[in-house]
Amino acid sequence: MKKHQFIKRPQCPVCGDPEMIKERTLRPIELHAQPKKFTADGGHRTTTPEQTVARYKHHVSRITGVVSGLVKRQASSREDGLIHTYLSGVNLKFDSSSYEGLRSLYRGGDGGKGATDIQSQASAMCEAIERYSGSYHGNEHAFYATYEELGDAAIHPYKCLNFSESQYKNATAINRVTKTSVYNESVLAFPRMRPLLGRPFGH
Repeated sequence: MKKHQFIKRPQCPVCGDPEMIKERTLRPIELHAQPKKFTADGGHRTTTPEQTVARYKHHVSRITGVVSGLVKRQASSREDGLIHTYLSGVNLKFDSSSYEGLRSLYRGGDGGKGATDIQSQASAMCEAIERYSGSYHGNEHAFYATYEELGDAAIHPYKCLNFSESQYKNATAINRVTKTSVYNESVLAFPRMRPLLGRPFGH
């Protein structure tokens, strides 16, 4: 018999604080210096892979977990031990209500890689948790407004995207050709006067 831990969500409207997400969203972002504890695999981390896995492994469960599982992918893990890869579930970003959505979902699962087995586990687990955290849950602090109404309080999407003016102008024609892949789609022109769902962020 295997036990599956049920994790209490602190923002639960029944047993937690339903205003927690709003309060944290409006809280200013504060940066703090911290010592680097792991730099051996292409990045500078404040915790080691072992510490990361130990801290978050209770979220791994096919029944109650944010991470449905950690499965080593032998097909892309080298026998000489230079590369290790793990799968950690489906990508919640993709829509599964259509055939094309299912194809994208099958291709774009969560996973991670690393020079060591434990680093690969940490990478895969954190990607699944990150994508779950970034998906829509319904308790986000949000509002509807136009870009013009927000004025200087808004950040224009073009400042965060890397599309060219040509791609914006010809988005419909481009997407007609590349409709089989969401990775090749261009973004339609931003509607400055249309009310859109917006979210505040720390300042």
